[in-house]
Amino acid sequence: MELFERCLLEEKPSELFFEYFPLATLETLMPDLYRCIDFPQFHPSHLNDVFTHILCVVDATPPKLELRVASLFHDIGKPYCLQIIDGVGQFPMHPYISAFLAHHLLTGWGYNSEFVYHVKILIHEHMAHHSSHLREITPRYIKRIKPYKDDLLLLMDADAKSHTLKSYEKRTKYITLFKDNLEKGV
Repeated sequence: MELFERCLLEEKPSELFFEYFPLATLETLMPDLYRCIDFPQFHPSHLNDVFTHILCVVDATPPKLELRVASLFHDIGKPYCLQIIDGVGQFPMHPYISAFLAHHLLTGWGYNSEFVYHVKILIHEHMAHHSSHLREITPRYIKRIKPYKDDLLLLMDADAKSHTLKSYEKRTKYITLFKDNLEKGV
């Protein structure tokens, strides 16, 4: 997986991704990511298909391996859970499905359990800011998230940046609320 890591730690991985992973290789090594290519999101806040969105998020995160891997896999569950409601694409449970798929893939590739858990937490929680203003953040949740808080906030911000400006502004407010709620409880 040296090639995989080298690609993700490039300054702008999206520019070199297909040099490292031609389509046939991508389909074999990362079939769930391959499924995201040209997969439409049917949502007005999304500018791109799922795969292009994912690469934008990867490019927008700092070159830390756990963070870049989480950003690469954060939405790979979307093709499995698309629902069109009133003409708009919704992806219920996609963070959980994406975390499960990433766990399976990374474990199969031989990554250690600490690394896999770190990535899985980031993916699993990357949408937490959407509901954090609606629910109390418990001490147990804070304890579980605390070691990953900085990376999680970076992933949330990178994800927000790859949406429309209106959506980015809304998400940024939610991320700030989420961060404030975490810090109040810490």
